[in-house]
Amino acid sequence: MYWFILALDKYFTIKGRAQRKEYWYFYLFMTIGQISLSLADMALIYFAGVSGFPNFLFFLVTIIPAFTVCVRRLHDTGRS
Repeated sequence: MYWFILALDKYFTIKGRAQRKEYWYFYLFMTIGQISLSLADMALIYFAGVSGFPNFLFFLVTIIPAFTVCVRRLHDTGRS
């Protein structure tokens, strides 16, 4: 969880490097979050008949950190 929060702390930071742990744990927690929120969204649709959008909000919050952690990981591997 520390690595996910670390990536969120560096929301707009493209300079620097991201360790392998930071990159993979960020994507692991992002995938777990999206799967659980998708299940919650399906349950809302099934039981309440309304389409909630928690998964979409999670996507909007994490799209920029996902891009920046990917760029910082490329810097760490020697690519620009």
